[in-house]
Amino acid sequence: MWNPFIFSGTPYLADIQTALFYPPNWIYFLINPARGIVYYILLHYFLAGFFAFLFLRKLDFERFACLAGAIFYAFSGFMILHTIHLNMIAGYALIPLALLLTHNLTRKINLLSASLLGLVLGIHILAGAPQMSLFLYIIVFVYFAGQLSVRDLFQKNQIRLVGLFVLAVIISILLASIQVAPTFEFYRNTFRSESINFTDATKGSLTLKDTLLFVVPDYMGHPLVTKSFSGNTFYWEECFYVGIFPLILTLIGIFISPLREKRRLRIFVFIGILGFLFALGNNTPIYLFFYKFLPFFKSFRAPIRFLLFPLLSMTYFITLAIDQLPDVYASVNKKMKTVTFSIVSIMTIITVVLSLLLLRIPHIPSKAGLVFFVTTGFAGIFLVLLSIYGALKGNAVRFTAIAILVVSAFSFGFTWKPTAPGNYYEKKTALFAHLQNKFPPERVHYYPPLKFKDTLNLPSTKNLSNIIGYNPLALSRYLDFLIYSDFEIPIDNKLKRSLARNGNIFGMRKIDNKMIELLNLTINFRTADIKGNLAGEAIPVAESGPRAFVVPEYRVVRDKMKTLEILRSPGFDYSKKILLHEKPQLKGFETAAKEASATSSSDRGVQFVEYSPDRMKIRVNPTRNCWLFLSEIYYPGWKAKVDGEQRKVFRANYTFRAIPLKRGEREVEVYFKPDSVKIGALVTVATFIFLVLSWCLPVLMKKENGR
Repeated sequence: MWNPFIFSGTPYLADIQTALFYPPNWIYFLINPARGIVYYILLHYFLAGFFAFLFLRKLDFERFACLAGAIFYAFSGFMILHTIHLNMIAGYALIPLALLLTHNLTRKINLLSASLLGLVLGIHILAGAPQMSLFLYIIVFVYFAGQLSVRDLFQKNQIRLVGLFVLAVIISILLASIQVAPTFEFYRNTFRSESINFTDATKGSLTLKDTLLFVVPDYMGHPLVTKSFSGNTFYWEECFYVGIFPLILTLIGIFISPLREKRRLRIFVFIGILGFLFALGNNTPIYLFFYKFLPFFKSFRAPIRFLLFPLLSMTYFITLAIDQLPDVYASVNKKMKTVTFSIVSIMTIITVVLSLLLLRIPHIPSKAGLVFFVTTGFAGIFLVLLSIYGALKGNAVRFTAIAILVVSAFSFGFTWKPTAPGNYYEKKTALFAHLQNKFPPERVHYYPPLKFKDTLNLPSTKNLSNIIGYNPLALSRYLDFLIYSDFEIPIDNKLKRSLARNGNIFGMRKIDNKMIELLNLTINFRTADIKGNLAGEAIPVAESGPRAFVVPEYRVVRDKMKTLEILRSPGFDYSKKILLHEKPQLKGFETAAKEASATSSSDRGVQFVEYSPDRMKIRVNPTRNCWLFLSEIYYPGWKAKVDGEQRKVFRANYTFRAIPLKRGEREVEVYFKPDSVKIGALVTVATFIFLVLSWCLPVLMKKENGR
């Protein structure tokens, strides 16, 4: 539950990105993690397509049309580019399944349907991508609301349906409580709880130039080919490649849909438009409205990710088009033929014009994207024309459409193919090998050149504790402590935003002050980029405080800034006095502050007997009442026993732990057992039992009645 290896110690289970309770992640307990990651990715590509296929079939589309839609959804540019973000592709893969169960609920209005939807929504939260979960709840709500009949809204059946949908949402949150409860506690102790300002929240908003990346993925440069990208944010955020043929099919699907699809068509048009408007971010007042009045919006960035909504809509329209396209020739509806021919004509002109313009732009790094854009675009146009005039009919149209979609999707894979040697990370860990598995873990300062920022958390693989790290969520007080120790300035909102924006990546300039001594920093890595390779050496730190020691006196300082100033001041001796945030209420302990401040050698005899991430044992032998100071990060949930007696763990010296000791006490056990995890687990178990009973009782009752 605790990770001692980054930021000197931070919650592990409580970090929702860990996704410890998401079932597919359990594969890492069974096989080598590197291989497990490959299986995890392949599984979610399969699930994305499989669930999309099932959902589309539930809408009564022809199976090969559903296959085409599933291929488009599973191999969209979003899925391919975000393969580097495992949590996001998991969230993406589960969206069609949630829609399928929402659809089932509107058809079978019962507790079983609601509980299954709640189960999948809860699992989606456990997948560890909260922004994707926000997207899912919006999509599911819109789809559900679109299925309601306004005329019969206050009818008994409709009220029951709404109630079951609300129950499903409640079930999802309760079911995920084992993750939600500790995550919420962690979140409140990070910078993100203070929200991201509107400027940072909307960085990565959709612009007109970004829309070209729908068809020409390397229009603004290519990070793998030219090592540069001229967009507003990262390439994998801005590029939503779909290809010209899927765009043609989308328009055809919108304009030639049969009457029976009108309601669902309006729903998916609305979902697509809504996502597009949200993706515009600071280019529209709509995002500002939701930013101000919907709390979750204040914690997320990159509005362009909302383009996932149009991708989902396109999946539906593409399926609808391929379902209907073979019937265009035989249709007596002249309007259908006219509309289809008009769409093809317009898209042909656009494709030709764009092709000529793009061929004249010299900075396109690779012509591969343009070549496939042109070839698959014209192949799709040719296919539609053949179907209009009856040269291709029935499944021949669908098979050819599937082939073009596959080529269009995989052509982007040919363009975006990041590679690295199989031993890339193993070679980097050689830098830390000689320090590994110390007891307790060696605490180091490792800040590589930004080119190698992906290795920032790598010391943890050798059981080294880095005083910095790479994680969007980091404890506010700990970062306050580091920043003040280095710059001697209070950490203001501007600096907080900068840290959060960069994943809390920063390196220390000054490691030779008393505040850093408290961290028990022993090694400073001096690193450099030499001809594209990471080189470095481990430099021992001259002044390093003990990992644990006893202190005779304390002082209560409640003001945060005052505490930092005292810790940094030349006159403060941390070996003689600790600073507490609250006044301890301990019987028979107050004499400690009045006794002599000098500490005998026996008071210094602090020895670690056991050390693991969630638990440690320390042997002590104080000759007077005192405080045991631990160079370990304070967080709610750390508890202690002294000679078997429960003892409170106090926040000391701004961000560390301290435990009161009485004369003659021998053994201190410190363990991490947060109440938030216990409460969350109880709620999750109770909810799961409720679900099982709701599934089993009707079956048992039927069997009983059958007798």
